[in-house]
Amino acid sequence: MRQVSDNLRTPFGLQGERLVRPDDVPSGLACNCTCPGCGAELQARHRSNPNHRSYFAHHQAAECPGGYETAVHSMAIQIIFEHGGITIPEKTIELRSSLPDDPDDLVENLELPRREVTFIHCVYETRVSQEESQRLWRPDLTATLKNEATLYIEVAVSHKSDIEKTRDLDNLMEIDLSKLPRSIVDDPEQFTNQVLHLAPRKWFQCSLYDKTPFVQKRLEDLKARHERQQSQKAIERAKADHEHARKTHARLRHGSKINEIHTIMRPAGYNARMTQLLKLSENGIAYAQQRLASECSEGETIPAAIHRSVPGDWLFNGHPIAWQGFVFDHYIFQKAPGTLLFADSIADAVVQAFGVVDWADKLLAESNTKRFSPAHIWFLDAAENEQLLKPEVVIGNYLESLSPPSLILTANPDSTGPRYLKRRSRGRQYEVQFGTLKEIQVATEEARKQQQERERESTEQAEALKQMRIRDLAHAKEQAKHDALKQQLAWESREQSTLKNWLPEKKRLERNTKHLQAIQEHGYDHAYLCKYCHLPTTKRTDICEECGVGKLEPIELTSEYVATFEHRLRTMPRIRAKKDYRDP
Repeated sequence: MRQVSDNLRTPFGLQGERLVRPDDVPSGLACNCTCPGCGAELQARHRSNPNHRSYFAHHQAAECPGGYETAVHSMAIQIIFEHGGITIPEKTIELRSSLPDDPDDLVENLELPRREVTFIHCVYETRVSQEESQRLWRPDLTATLKNEATLYIEVAVSHKSDIEKTRDLDNLMEIDLSKLPRSIVDDPEQFTNQVLHLAPRKWFQCSLYDKTPFVQKRLEDLKARHERQQSQKAIERAKADHEHARKTHARLRHGSKINEIHTIMRPAGYNARMTQLLKLSENGIAYAQQRLASECSEGETIPAAIHRSVPGDWLFNGHPIAWQGFVFDHYIFQKAPGTLLFADSIADAVVQAFGVVDWADKLLAESNTKRFSPAHIWFLDAAENEQLLKPEVVIGNYLESLSPPSLILTANPDSTGPRYLKRRSRGRQYEVQFGTLKEIQVATEEARKQQQERERESTEQAEALKQMRIRDLAHAKEQAKHDALKQQLAWESREQSTLKNWLPEKKRLERNTKHLQAIQEHGYDHAYLCKYCHLPTTKRTDICEECGVGKLEPIELTSEYVATFEHRLRTMPRIRAKKDYRDP
């Protein structure tokens, strides 16, 4: 039978003005169908085998390369036309709200899913004139929807839609059947479902939803939200402008004080302040040096305990040596260990005794934070607020410098000076640990001795542990030698016990040979042979039960092995340590 090439086969034939499938018409030329591509006469080829599909074949045409695509394209159009509806693609609508006073538009994407629409009127390939372009286009289908909108449909099998057509026609959608397999095309139900609902589809242009109540409502909501946001921004801008104007006015009013902050922030300004305070506090410094002379270490003229550089030490109207000497003398010097100190009450006493520089005192009055919280003056920036410390914070910094860095008590003076206090876990409270430098030195010496004693004990314990390990190792070696000797003596004892019951070699050979033959006669095809006494057995054990010495190895009981067993025994090397005196 003549083979028909694939390009001469088509899934649909044109019968009059309607496309039909090969199974729906008589077989052969009686189908009365023509090719929708080239117009040639077709004959229907029916297949009774369910694994083979029916098709239309060209009767006499030499070739028709575009027949398949044309048939699929035309049948898809016919299905849509006869169904009177289609599933249109999903659509993303960009909703945009613009306001005159806002340079930024508010944009929202509205996702509309696929949905099925119904035609009230539909025509094939009608010429459509676009007023804007004045061009004539012929879409595959032109449909009128229930809302009187016009929908244009293109079906793509091998050729995509014309690019100019996609630009000029509004509400133009395309159904892509280019990747549809032949098996689906040949299945009427699947092919119809793909064309109407499932096949990939897209919009080129679409304004179907633009005037719908749902979209208009979403657009109105977007504009209302945009107006609310714009109003809120205006309120926030007005509030920010008001706050900025208020802050600017306050900074102008306190301009000289703010300049003092910036002056003290510079090294030159800080040094000038220290020089001024040094002249102001000559008597106080002299008194502190005399009163606390016993707290000076070797080579010091001023005790390190009252010569601490701490943040904010310029705040009081007294040199740091003077006010630190005041604090140390009244609250720490020669006080009993365990005496409690409170930074806030000490700060009040220092302020009463020395006072605070006037401009800082007036600025701190504007702060509304708690006592030990950082000052937060609303019209100052972060750096200015950080520089301006409260009196209780400055005193807390000083007391902190006299405390060890951890909760572990230490009496060892380091490069930062001796540590007289220890901080309590609750708030800015401190406890006197040592009242004088001499107490610190005594405690330091005692701590050094205790450390040396701990190191000595640790060394002795390490040495004792080392010696114990050496003794344990030597004992383990001796025990290993003893166990090895004991094992050797036990083995020799078992061997001597075996020799007492040892048969002469000739009798052993006869016994072992007969024993092996008996094992074979009982149907065994394998056994175990003692390496020492050469007695075969069917029982697998670690040590031969006969001699109590030899280990067993497996053997295969072939006819050849059994026949030559006696000869094998005679040629086997003896494993015994010495020859039995009873052997001939």
